[in-house]
Amino acid sequence: MKVGAGFPDAVVMDQDGELRRIEFEYRLSNFLLHKHDPSKCDFIICWEDDLGGRAPDEIREKVIAIKDRLRELL
Repeated sequence: MKVGAGFPDAVVMDQDGELRRIEFEYRLSNFLLHKHDPSKCDFIICWEDDLGGRAPDEIREKVIAIKDRLRELL
C-alpha cells in the first residue's frame, strides 16, 4: 500500500492481489475542479457526491460516497 500527496492519493492491493488506484476527495466536485484524469484511478472515494449523479459516466461508475454508504449501513 502506498499513500501520498500526489494523484492518485493511494495505491492499494485488493483481495485478488490486484493494485487499485484511489483518489480521496471531500466532495466529488473537487475531483473535477482538480482536473484529475479519471482513467488514472480505479475508485474515487468522497464524503459527499455533491454532483447528485451529474458527473460524467466515466467518473460516476468509480465513485464511493461514504455519506450515502453510511446511511445504507445504519
